[in-house]
Amino acid sequence: DSPWERVWWLISARNQLPPEPLIVLPRAFARGLFEAATQFGLFEPGPLGIVLALPGLRRHLRTPGAAGGWFVAVCALSIGFASALANGMLTAVFLMPATLVIAVWAAFGLEALMAWGSSHSGGA
Repeated sequence: DSPWERVWWLISARNQLPPEPLIVLPRAFARGLFEAATQFGLFEPGPLGIVLALPGLRRHLRTPGAAGGWFVAVCALSIGFASALANGMLTAVFLMPATLVIAVWAAFGLEALMAWGSSHSGGA
């Protein structure tokens, strides 16, 4: 075994020796995506966090030099990896990078909402 094969074995969290080939079936992947969406929509950032993250994502992508594309890639990879490999209790662990990125976007969205509110409140 090469060191990279061992790293893949550790990352895939399969804990089986000898390692079995990884087979990702479309139905299982779709179930993982549903589980991730449920986790995000109901628990981790929650509905309010998701609503705030959408304008925050837009603002982040429009900010020059903000590396918005990298954040989108990290979020997508985290969700994809969790959907393909994790199940049950491990899903939340593999979704932590995506949760962090969504929290940053929610903060950007909240900041934009507060700026809009202060500009429309008559300067009070």
